[in-house]
Amino acid sequence: MAGDRDKSISGKLVRNFTLTSGVAVFFAILLVGLVQYHLTDREISAEAERYNEALASSLSILVADKIKGALAAPDVGDGPAPMNASLLAALDQVFARIAPDTRVLKVKLFDLKGTVIYSTTHADIGDTRYDNPSFRRALDLHQTASDRSFRSDFAAIGGPVTDRYVLSSYLPISLGGARGQSEGIFEIYSDVTEPVRKLHWILAAEFGVALTLIGLAYGVQLLVVLRGAREIDRAHQERLDLIALSDTRMQQMIEARAASKAKSTFLAMMSHELRTPLNAIIGFSELMKNETLGPIGNTRYREYMTHIAEGGTHLLGIVNDVLDLTKVEAGAYRFYPEAILVSEVLDAVQRMAGPLLQQKSITLTVSVAPGLQVFADGKATRQILTNLLGNAIKFTPAGGTIGMTGSVSPERQAVEIRVEDHGSGISPDDLARVTEPFYQAGNPYQSETSGTGLGLPVSRAFARGMGGDLEIVSQLGVGTTVSLFLPAEASTDLAATRHDSDAMDWQTTQSPLPRR
Repeated sequence: MAGDRDKSISGKLVRNFTLTSGVAVFFAILLVGLVQYHLTDREISAEAERYNEALASSLSILVADKIKGALAAPDVGDGPAPMNASLLAALDQVFARIAPDTRVLKVKLFDLKGTVIYSTTHADIGDTRYDNPSFRRALDLHQTASDRSFRSDFAAIGGPVTDRYVLSSYLPISLGGARGQSEGIFEIYSDVTEPVRKLHWILAAEFGVALTLIGLAYGVQLLVVLRGAREIDRAHQERLDLIALSDTRMQQMIEARAASKAKSTFLAMMSHELRTPLNAIIGFSELMKNETLGPIGNTRYREYMTHIAEGGTHLLGIVNDVLDLTKVEAGAYRFYPEAILVSEVLDAVQRMAGPLLQQKSITLTVSVAPGLQVFADGKATRQILTNLLGNAIKFTPAGGTIGMTGSVSPERQAVEIRVEDHGSGISPDDLARVTEPFYQAGNPYQSETSGTGLGLPVSRAFARGMGGDLEIVSQLGVGTTVSLFLPAEASTDLAATRHDSDAMDWQTTQSPLPRR
């Protein structure tokens, strides 16, 4: 639905651009054409007026002796005295002689009262034009006044003509009177068809060129807009894909959190159900193995009780590891950090591992800087080091050596506790996965050592939960070195999370120390 709406938006963009720019282009071309037509038309009219003025000046000289008397004749009755036939014939001959060599179609002569006293078309004689604006302008202002019109039929000097553009000019004439004073008015009709049609052709050509150029520009702009619309569609689609992906990931995150919460809830509920019977099994088997309440009577039963106690203890360790790892991953494991001496922690771990060391005749060397301390949870730190030392004992051959050192790491700005063995080592492929839960390096079915693959994952989770980290370096046939990095002092961020009784919860999302 949203994608269709976005495409509709881009489609409207293209349609609106096409419509508005097309209308704008049309009116721009029309405006340019009208302006060009008006300017050229004015130039044609001005040129024709100048032609008529020159012609009127020449005619006034040419026929002055013939028309002077007619213009000065007194009115007879209601109008001027009519010209005699000989004068009319003489004027007709003059205008008929000059017509072929000029653009003149008709000539009229008005007296100062606006009455036609002569016309090459005799039917016009006697007409009056006194109220005509152009006539009044020529008479009152002593200026040329012109009008242009298209005539489908026109009575010209040489005979009727059709479809002509005609410029009619009223021209004041003076036959020797005072300067600036009119004695009569010439109206000369000139044929301007050729320049007007030439104007039309030029305008059509210019219009075509302009239309072509603007059309090309419009086409380029339209392509740009279409490309922009496609980009908008693509961007919208990418946005919708991202939204859908975000929604999917959010839903997956919600489901994962729900599953994790359900797992944590299940394990929390089952911890009592699992640990209580295991503790009972271990306790009762220990009583029976030690014959606390009396002899069993059969030595095989005593052997069975030993196996039951060992199996229960092993199973309880697995349950505790699973529960601890789950709590840390869920951010529900509670740490109680304090300043502890590294030497004391290593001594405690060494004492706990003493029987295993003696059993395999392994030599353990411990080297710690005097007074070196870490700010961490004592129980979690001992468990980490117990796991690391236990792994080192497992994979170190009898009679071998293991080293534990404690020092300050300037690069990591932390305290480094290192457990180094000279056992079988770990392959590069296995090294990348040994901190995954339940993963065991090598072939677990052919291994001489037992384990569930939870020691390193729990240790790393504890280390990161306390603001530290765990780093493993190993080489096949050479040995393995595991470095535990822990803060030397409490950070401001960790102190801000302190709970009652100086306890604090360190979440697994706490940023670990910088890696090398």
